[in-house]
Parts: sequence; structure tokens; C-alpha cells
Amino acid sequence: MPTTQRDTTLDRAQELYRIALGDPDWDPDAVRDAIGWSDDDIDAAVKLLAEFGLATRLNGIHSGWAARSPVMAMSDLISAATHDLESAMTTGLNRLGTLSQVLGGFLVMHEQGRDIDLVPGREQVLAVLGEATTHTTDMVSMHPPMTGGARPAQTANLDWLAKGRSMRTLHMAASLQSSAARQHFQELSDAGAQVRIAPSVPMRMIILDHVLAVLPFEHPVPGDDTSDGPAAMIIRNPYLIEILRRFWEHYWQSAEEILPRTPTSTTLTERERQIAQLLVGGLTDEAIARTLGISERTVRRILAELMSKARADSRVQLGYNIARLGWLDNDVAVPSPVA
Repeated sequence: MPTTQRDTTLDRAQELYRIALGDPDWDPDAVRDAIGWSDDDIDAAVKLLAEFGLATRLNGIHSGWAARSPVMAMSDLISAATHDLESAMTTGLNRLGTLSQVLGGFLVMHEQGRDIDLVPGREQVLAVLGEATTHTTDMVSMHPPMTGGARPAQTANLDWLAKGRSMRTLHMAASLQSSAARQHFQELSDAGAQVRIAPSVPMRMIILDHVLAVLPFEHPVPGDDTSDGPAAMIIRNPYLIEILRRFWEHYWQSAEEILPRTPTSTTLTERERQIAQLLVGGLTDEAIARTLGISERTVRRILAELMSKARADSRVQLGYNIARLGWLDNDVAVPSPVA
């Protein structure tokens, strides 16, 4: 699209966004007649708003599109940018794993003092970690959803904390769907660990102090046919460990503190569920009020009650907690907007 044409479309998108915020049930025909735009002009403006997350499809209104709040749109753009960074970092770490595979014959297995060792099998990996934990005091880690074979590591984590050591652990939000995972997170929290969750976690990683890092190794270990589970890369190079810690800190800073306990009152009224669904969809207070035929004051009151139930400090955190707590797992009937 030529620069001049895109600038014109951007101007129209800004005007249409102002109209849609003021009238959630805006009518494309009325806009065309009032401003003199063509159908193509309106379609191009809506497409641009959707591209930036400022418009979302919503059945039951004249246009089929509802304006999303700037905060939710900005949150989505930040998430997308973070995902791009995750992909780049994961690609780099995968290349490190491939390099280790290529150099497999030159890497000394289990020899202390090497920059990178390949350790085959769960038991041997746990043995290396067990030895390293005798002279380290700080652990940071990130984990994809837990699996059934994670109990030995869970016990080791609690033993680590029982000795008064520091632990910060980051888990994927999908783990909250498992009652066993939720129970373990509570055990860790009660034992003094800091536990956070994030929408995505690129890989499993454990870093002890600034002296040792453990990463998964997805390929067969050269010369080993007897391993009892996934292999791992044991990294002792201080420069690589520093890079990995910065990578981990990036995810930690953008993650959410896990709820100390699941709220005791998770039963939502039908109206609360309707408002929660529209909030997660990115609608503004005004758009929610118009859709449900209630006042904005009522919307704000119910949102305040939802924030209390979900222990959220902001609209963005409320939408995140509603989703992760599964409060909208079942379909919710949302009425058509009131004229």
C-alpha cells in the first residue's frame, strides 16, 4: 500500500475508532452516509484497526465489529513482541543443542570442569544436580507443564527449600489445569519459594547460582544406548550461564505472581460471567454496558467485585486471572446489544 494511501487509511481508522468507542453498536451505513466514505474505505479502516488489535468481531451488532480498549490492544501487541523474542532465543538455544550434537564425540561426558557435558538419562541428570546442590544456595528455573514423572524433582525441590536456600521458579499457565501441579505450587510457596506463571515457557531450564545450568537435550547422546529418559546439557561456562540467566530474568519480570491459594469463592453470577467474557474479549466499560443494556456504573461495580474475587490489581491482570482460573470454561450467553 503506497504511503499516502496508508496515511489516509490510518486517518480514517482513527476516526472510525473514535466513532466505535462512542457508539459500540455503530452502523456502517450511518457512517457512510454521514462522512461520505465508501464501503471499501470502511473495510480498509476496520482491517487496520483489527491489525492493531483495536477491533474484534462480535456477533449481534450492526457492524459485526466492536472497539477494544487501548490497554488490551497494547497488551496483545506486547505479547506478540515477546513471542517473537521467545522464538529468536529458542532458535539460538536449539542451535546450541545441535552444535553439541555435532560435537558429541568431542565432549567429555560427566567430567567436572568442562564447559558443556552431555548427560544421558533421568537418573544421571538427577545425580549431577544432587551433587551440585551440595555447594550452591540459589536456584532459578522454568518449566513447561508438569508430567507424571516429576515427583522425584518435586521432592528434591522441597528438600532444597528445607535447608533455607533460595528458589524462584517459573511455570507455564497451562500447568494450573492440573490439580497435582497446583498442589505442588502451593507446597513450594508455603516452603518459601517464589512461584510465577507465564502464558508460555519456551523450554525447561535450571540454573544453580552462577556456576551450573541444565538444559534439555532433544537428540540421542552419541555412544549411549541405555539411558532411562531425556538427556541434558550441563553447562558450566560462566559466559553462557550469564546469557541464560538474563534470558530467564526476561521471562520472570513479565510473569505473574501465582495466587497464594485459589479463591474460595469462584461462583460467578450470570451477569458477572457475561461481563467477564466481554472483558476478556477486550471491550471497554462503555461497550460492555451498551451490549448488556446496563449502566457503566454497574459495569464498574461488578468489575471491582470480580477483581476482588480474582485478586487482581488491574483490568489486564483481571482478564488474565479469569482465563487461568477457568471461570469461563463453559459457554456464556451474551445478549445482543441494546439499541
